[in-house]
Amino acid sequence: MMNCVAIATPMVTGRKFSANDGEKMADPTLYRKAIGSLQYLLTTRLDIVFSINKLSQFLLQHTKTHFQGVKQILKYLKGTLQLSLHFKPMQHMRLVAFTNVDWATNLDDRRSVGGVCVYLNDNLVS
Repeated sequence: MMNCVAIATPMVTGRKFSANDGEKMADPTLYRKAIGSLQYLLTTRLDIVFSINKLSQFLLQHTKTHFQGVKQILKYLKGTLQLSLHFKPMQHMRLVAFTNVDWATNLDDRRSVGGVCVYLNDNLVS
């Protein structure tokens, strides 16, 4: 993946993964190792948290389609190596949170997926 073409998004917009998408992978440990490695980035790269969370749901039953999702994240990371968190000094502390939920769009078990962004002043912290 070192010579891959960089892309602008960590996941294809509107793509819904299912446990039965595509053909099973020949080496099941490759997918698990890739997801495990990407999880180390979650504390500093909040832009990939949702994508990693979504693909982590298929650790027990993953396919080549799911691995394409992992490759998408890797291509995105290659193009965004210069991104980082920036904390700005402020006089007053202000904590603001935003949440969202997709209301049961999981095709396998109809569970909802939620997300949250928490800002300390103008700094995204979670």
